[in-house]
Amino acid sequence: MKKRAILLTLLILTLIIFDQLTKWLVITNIKENSITVIQNILNFTYVENKGVAFGINSNGGISNIIISIFIIIIIIRFMVKQREMTNKFTNISLALILAGGFGNLIDRIFRGRVIDFIDISPVFNFPTFNIADILVVIGWIAFALNMAIYTTRELKNLKKELK
Repeated sequence: MKKRAILLTLLILTLIIFDQLTKWLVITNIKENSITVIQNILNFTYVENKGVAFGINSNGGISNIIISIFIIIIIIRFMVKQREMTNKFTNISLALILAGGFGNLIDRIFRGRVIDFIDISPVFNFPTFNIADILVVIGWIAFALNMAIYTTRELKNLKKELK
């Protein structure tokens, strides 16, 4: 295994452990109560989410597990097949997505639902989410930005070649 693969694997495992630790702390400490972290901005509130992103497909059950596994396999396959073509930024962004995906998949498999607890609804009227969700969102944004930068750079190079 190459050094890059080992480092990415360690990053993914560390983030999964952090996600699961935060969920365990929520289950053991605030399952019955909500904790105000920042008045009128941020609460930690225990929520069981049987759906996927932000509660979508809340009746999905096994289909949510299958969809999660399918997406994880696609990302891993992309990382393996394109390893010579991807840069560090792409690999890290995909590692964030994988860590978040695995974190929520663990919940779905062992709890039958995902534990959410970060509640910013007093300000943004937004669904409750967790660390894994943050990792997935940041990973996808970083991946999209990287692809946009890469595409722009390639188009500039192509224009230079055509001149």
